[in-house]
Amino acid sequence: AVVGCLGAARPDMPSESLALGSFLKEEDLVHLHDVLESHGGLAELASMLSANRVLFLARLKEWGVSRLVERQRVANGLARAIKAGRVGTVAATPHLAPCTWTQTDDCLVARLAIPAGTPSSAVAVSFEVNAMDIRVHGEASSMCGRLHGVVKPSDCTWELERAPPAEPAMFELRADQQPHDEVVVTLAKGKAGAEWGGLFASGVGMSSKREKPPPPPEKPKPAPPPPRAGGGVGGVGFVQRKLKLGERGGGNGGGGGEARGGARSGKAVRSLPARDHWEGERARYVWRTGCGQLRCETESPPPVEGHGAESGGGPLFWWRETAAEVVLTARTRRGIDLSSLRLDAREASLDLEVDGIPSPWSGALCGRALPAGCSAAVLPPAQGCEADHSLLQLTVAKADEGPSARYWRAPFRDLLPLVEARERLAEHAPRGSLLHTPDSGWQSGQTSDAFEVLMPLSADVSTVEDADRLLRVAVTARSVSVHVAGQPDAPLLAGETHGKLLVGGCSWRLARSKVRGWRGEPLQQLELHLAKDTASAGPGGHWPDLFSTEYS
Repeated sequence: AVVGCLGAARPDMPSESLALGSFLKEEDLVHLHDVLESHGGLAELASMLSANRVLFLARLKEWGVSRLVERQRVANGLARAIKAGRVGTVAATPHLAPCTWTQTDDCLVARLAIPAGTPSSAVAVSFEVNAMDIRVHGEASSMCGRLHGVVKPSDCTWELERAPPAEPAMFELRADQQPHDEVVVTLAKGKAGAEWGGLFASGVGMSSKREKPPPPPEKPKPAPPPPRAGGGVGGVGFVQRKLKLGERGGGNGGGGGEARGGARSGKAVRSLPARDHWEGERARYVWRTGCGQLRCETESPPPVEGHGAESGGGPLFWWRETAAEVVLTARTRRGIDLSSLRLDAREASLDLEVDGIPSPWSGALCGRALPAGCSAAVLPPAQGCEADHSLLQLTVAKADEGPSARYWRAPFRDLLPLVEARERLAEHAPRGSLLHTPDSGWQSGQTSDAFEVLMPLSADVSTVEDADRLLRVAVTARSVSVHVAGQPDAPLLAGETHGKLLVGGCSWRLARSKVRGWRGEPLQQLELHLAKDTASAGPGGHWPDLFSTEYS
C-alpha cells in the first residue's frame, strides 16, 4: 500500500461503490490493474488525486505507468467518478497536499502540513542552490523539485511548528478535520530583491500555492479641488508613466548602446554590441574543470616537388593541451640526436633550435610557463608504423595549473589566428540562441567573495565532448563572455561586471541539470564561478547585480 495515503474510511461511502476492475474496464485500461491494485484500492487513489493531481501523476509514473496519455486517462476518469459520487475516498496524508508560500525581498517562507505528532527525526530536508527536497518517513512530499530561482543553501533553515492542543469536541472529528503540524522552511534568496513568480519551476512542487497578502488599507479619497473663479474645471490630473529607454525611431541608428530592463534586477541595464566592446585579445580563457585533454593541429605542409603528394600528407605538427601542460609533436628525420636540440624556455616565450637552426616552435607563448618543467625529446614512430622518420616532442609546463587553470587554445600566439579562423569556419558550431532551452535563461547568486551563474543548455550540448568543442568561457578583470567557439560577437552571456574580478580564481564546469528537454531527455547546465576582488566591492562584498553593461 502507498505509505501515508491510507486512513480511516469515511462514513459517507457511496451506496454504489465503483470497484477498481470495473473502473479500468470503463476506461479501457485493464492492463494497468495489477500495477494499481498493488498500491491500494480505488478509494486510496481517489484520495491522492483529490489532494494533489501533480503528485498523483508523478506517482503513477513511478509505479510503472510510463505513457503520459494513460496517466492522464486514469486521472481524468477518476476525477469524473469522484464528481459523480461513484468513488468513496479516505483522508490523504497532509504532506501530499500542496504547500503554501510567501516571499519578502530577501527570503521565502513555505509551509507544509504533516500529521500531528510527527517526530523531527522522521522529517528529512535537503537544500541545493536551485532545488529542495522534503521527505516524511522516507516518502517524498509535495515540496520536492527544482526551485524557481537560486538560493543560498547555507542560509536556509527549517523548523517544526506544532499544532495547539485540540479542544474537546462534541462529535468525533473526521481525519481531514484533525489539526496538523507544519514544516516551516525559510529560503534565503540568492539575490535580494528578486521577485519569484513561483516557488518551484519543475517537479511535484509546482502544485504549491502562494498565500495572498492582506489587502492594503484603503486610502481616504482626497477632497475635490474648489472651482476656479472663472467657472472653469478645477485641477488637471497627470498620470505618471515609466520612461521607456532604448526605443529609437526610424531604424537602428548608430552610436551608443541602448538601455533595457534587466530580467534579474528589474533595473535598466545598458546593452552594447559585443563586436565593438568585448576585448577578446586581453581575455583569459578558462579551462573547464574536469576536462582531460584537447587536441589541435596545424595545416598540412605543401607536397615537395618530385616526391608526390604523399610527402605532404598529415599536419606539419600537432599538439594536445591539458590543465597542466601543452605537448607539441612533429615528424623529424630518423635518427636525430638529442644533443642536436637546444631549448631556451622562459616564462613568457620559448625557442627551440635543431642543429643550430630555429624551429617553428619559437616565439611568445599564449600563457605563463614553468621554464624548469619544459623539455624536448626524440621519440620513435608509433609501434607498427613503417616510417622513415622519428617524432620530436616538446612539453611546455603551465605555470597556472589547478582548478582555475588557463585554456591556452594554442602554444604560441602566432597560432591563435589559425585556431580562431578554424572555429569561425566550423560548420558544426550552432548559433548561440540554440544552446539555451526555450523556457529558461540564466540564474545567478552571490556570496561575499564570488558570483555563481547557472546556465541550462539545450540538447546540442549533451556530453562533455560537446561542451569542450562548442563552448568558450573568457574573463578579464572587468568583463565576462560565454560564447560558442568562433562566435565571440554573438555571446550567450557577456558584459561588464559591477566590480573587479580575480581572473585567476574564476572557473567553470558542466553538471547535470534538473531541467529536461521537450522529449524528456536529461540536459546539461554550465556552472560558472566568478571570484570577486573584495577590495573593490561594496559593503560586505555585495554587488547590486552581476553586470552593469551587457554585451549582445
